[in-house]
Amino acid sequence: MREMPEVVESFDYLIRTQFSFQVDNWALSFMLDGLAEQEVNVNAYFHTKLDEDTHLVKIVLGSSMGETTKDLQGMRRVLRCYGIPFKERQVIQVVKLPAGQSGQLNDLFGALWCELQVESMYLGENTNVFLDTSDLERAIEILSHSALIICPKNY
Repeated sequence: MREMPEVVESFDYLIRTQFSFQVDNWALSFMLDGLAEQEVNVNAYFHTKLDEDTHLVKIVLGSSMGETTKDLQGMRRVLRCYGIPFKERQVIQVVKLPAGQSGQLNDLFGALWCELQVESMYLGENTNVFLDTSDLERAIEILSHSALIICPKNY
């Protein structure tokens, strides 16, 4: 039986800069200390262990309203200081998600997965959700509709 597409409310979003890198335990600890010394706020943080001593980290800086040049330069300075190779990428920050309502993550993921790759999805301050997708422009187009259409699931 095929599920009919579900219509849900649209969400507001901002475009943000995500830093991603792989580090060992030592470098991760020093890097986080370095950000604190630079007085750079970590707004969203994704971290998973890949093997015995390697972590994949994705970080978005600044406040929930945006990042500043100071935030971005501070991060670059810290990563370069410790010789950590990194990538910068634009991601979507979904804003104004009310806390405590079930189903919101699938509203986002469900609207995107049949159209493009959702590389990662993680939470930040103030219940903001960050989306790293294979096609930022297409994701923005999908999320900009007045109603999101959830991808049908086959059972």
